[in-house]
Amino acid sequence: CCALVVLILIGMVIIPVRHAWALDDEAARATLKGLAGVGVWVRDLAPDMAQHGVTTQQLQTEVERQIRRAGITVFSGQDASAPADRAFVAVSVTTLQHPGGLYAYAIDLAVYQAAALVRDPALRSLATWAVGSLSMVEATNLRAISTSVASRSTILSRPITRRILAP
Repeated sequence: CCALVVLILIGMVIIPVRHAWALDDEAARATLKGLAGVGVWVRDLAPDMAQHGVTTQQLQTEVERQIRRAGITVFSGQDASAPADRAFVAVSVTTLQHPGGLYAYAIDLAVYQAAALVRDPALRSLATWAVGSLSMVEATNLRAISTSVASRSTILSRPITRRILAP
C-alpha cells in the first residue's frame, strides 16, 4: 500500500502531469475580431507563492509582455485612450500544497468582454476565449508556475489570433 503511494508520487514528479483545456476554436477566436487591445488583470496569488519567488506583479508583467510581443495593445487601468467596452485578459493561478512537498496548480487565462445574450440584452462581462491547465510541481520549483503562465499567454501570439487581435 505505502509502496504504491510512493511509486505514484515519484511518477508524478518524474513524469510531468499536465492536463489542459481551451475555449479556443474558430467561434471563440471570432469573438476577438476588432478588439482595439486588452487590459490584463492577475488575480491575487496565495501568500506562500511570494515566499517562493512568484508574485502577482511578476505574472502581470510577463503576461503583458507576451501579449505586446504578439502586436496586441495592452491598456493599463488608467489608460484614457482605452475604449469604454475594452476587453481584458484575466489570469488566475490557484495552488494547493501537499504536505509531501508537491504543489498542484491550475492556470486559467480568459478574455472577458462586454456581451449580451439574445434573451437578455443587458451588457455584462463574459468570457469569450479561454485556456487553462492543471499540473503539479515540487515546492522547490514553484518558479516553474511563472513559465507555465507565460506559455499559456503565448497562445495569444499564434498567427490566427494575432491577425484577429492586431490593431
